[in-house]
Amino acid sequence: WGAPCSLVTVKLGSWVRKVQVSKSGLWLAYFLPHKAGTKVDLLVRGSNQEKRTGLLFGEVWLCSGQSNMSWPVVLTKHKKEDLKRPADSMLRLFQVRRQTAYVPQKNVYGRWIIASPSSLRTFSAVCYHFGLRLREVLKVPVGLIQSDWGGTPAESWTPVSAQKANPALQPMLQRWETRVRLYNAAKALRLYKRRAAMWKLIAARRKKKRLPLPPKPRSPIPPRYHAHRPGNLYNSMIHPLRHMSLAGFVWYQGESNVARAWNYRTLFATLIRSWRKRWALGPLPFYFVQLAPYKYRWTRGVELAELREAQLVTYRKLKNTGLVVTLDIGDLKDIHPRDKRTVGRRLARWALSGTYKRKLVPSGPLYRSFVRKGKALHLEFDFADKGLKSCDGKPLLHIVVAGKDRKFVSAKARIQGKTLIVSHPSLVEPHAVRYGWKDDALPNLCNQEGLPASSFRTDTWPGVTDKRR
Repeated sequence: WGAPCSLVTVKLGSWVRKVQVSKSGLWLAYFLPHKAGTKVDLLVRGSNQEKRTGLLFGEVWLCSGQSNMSWPVVLTKHKKEDLKRPADSMLRLFQVRRQTAYVPQKNVYGRWIIASPSSLRTFSAVCYHFGLRLREVLKVPVGLIQSDWGGTPAESWTPVSAQKANPALQPMLQRWETRVRLYNAAKALRLYKRRAAMWKLIAARRKKKRLPLPPKPRSPIPPRYHAHRPGNLYNSMIHPLRHMSLAGFVWYQGESNVARAWNYRTLFATLIRSWRKRWALGPLPFYFVQLAPYKYRWTRGVELAELREAQLVTYRKLKNTGLVVTLDIGDLKDIHPRDKRTVGRRLARWALSGTYKRKLVPSGPLYRSFVRKGKALHLEFDFADKGLKSCDGKPLLHIVVAGKDRKFVSAKARIQGKTLIVSHPSLVEPHAVRYGWKDDALPNLCNQEGLPASSFRTDTWPGVTDKRR
């Protein structure tokens, strides 16, 4: 920012740019890319003077999503080891302060800090392990921007303009418009006070009996400012970052969209396209985490599998994306699995392979196609060039097969090199196979690299969430 129409001089190391402030008071200075590792100072002269020292050129990635992305290092399985690492001046962290806005903002609040035991405690564990692996392999500075918010749906992180352009997303937008229009602040406050009074009575009784207290009612938030409202987190926590030259995006989210898994196919692809468009740097890499097994109490048992399928469909649909499978590192009793190191490293495999062109297999087997041969179905996979195997050496689990009647039964499955052969004695003409098709399934198909296969289905029969918008 500066005085409208004034001149600003920007000196970055030995390079100088002079730019004019726009009538609205904004200015931007662009510099060419420089060799990674270059350390420079920044001096800005206008109506006042600002100086920053010790800046680095390197690889900058934006990490976003909900609680599994925001989960801090201090609460993870490997916290003791991670928090003993010495400070690394070549690994820089930036946490975007959480806030909402119903119109796009110009600024975010946060600052760059060096990765150290103290700064890592509250930093995203997935983002950290992703960046640490890149640092170790690439031997260059890495900057990590954490912009996430637990419990939030994908529509909050997607520009409203992009959602309005897609007819499939209109019902969701209309529901929120209705909530905003009908919101009565006085009524909401009265309801909150009644609930708070009731909570106080219940809490007092439970304290006497030394029982755990129920969740305390939250004070009302006008829907216009709610973190779940479409576009509100994009406006406040993503849009202001759009001028930063990123290497790509890392994403871990979906739990809050499980009930509308079919709709997520459209919504998630819209989010990715819209972010790439705002950065205007071409199809930037977008690597994301498929949700781990978890036993939801309110679902019919397959919504999570349908959400995983939506993520797999998005990977197939959009170029320069990558899908990290976590079927082997979930916790059926905890929606926040504590092994974030493995997740971060698997994300880094995608970046090292896809973005930095290192020769390594980025993923476990991803279902591609099948053919019927006699009474069996022969399934083929991507990322299985060296062959398939059981992850734990035991018989393959959670594989079912069905005929024309669409009634699934436990299948007999065997591996033949790169092919999975599935059958059942009672099925003369099998039609469809499903693998890991339950919220809490813990299947065990891997490639020879030991990376797990994604859950999948070969059919396109109607799903539980197909009509939910």
